[in-house]
Amino acid sequence: MKKYKEVVFVCTGNTCRSPMAESLFCHLYPEADILSRSRGLMVFEPTPATEYAIKVMHEKGIDISMHQSQYFSKTSCNSSVLALTMTHRHKTVLVQHNYPCDVYSIKEFVGETGDIEDPYGGDLDDYRRCAEELERVIKKLGGKLL
Repeated sequence: MKKYKEVVFVCTGNTCRSPMAESLFCHLYPEADILSRSRGLMVFEPTPATEYAIKVMHEKGIDISMHQSQYFSKTSCNSSVLALTMTHRHKTVLVQHNYPCDVYSIKEFVGETGDIEDPYGGDLDDYRRCAEELERVIKKLGGKLL
């Protein structure tokens, strides 16, 4: 398997799924020698993580209250970057726009099918389900990347 220097978790607005994924990765693998970031495809100005994303991560002992959304630009990736998207649609956008990094949906990368559903606009239980799914998938990811 290729050795990456950086993994970027990508979703739409960088306020729910990708910051939860980034923080879970860092929490589960604090000694990893791979930089972890999160970015969004539809970020027009810095925005904090959603209230429920902050709350769900707090329940896991993780603080994302200082998170501010950031756009995933082509200039922030190269051949040593692994971009892991939350959906196949996100992956398609990056591929169509020729992002110069390796791009997979996160489930595809760990040998699963489907997408990580967006909890945005949902209730606290929707966010908890999303976080649990992300944690399960990221544990598999660690086995492949590290």
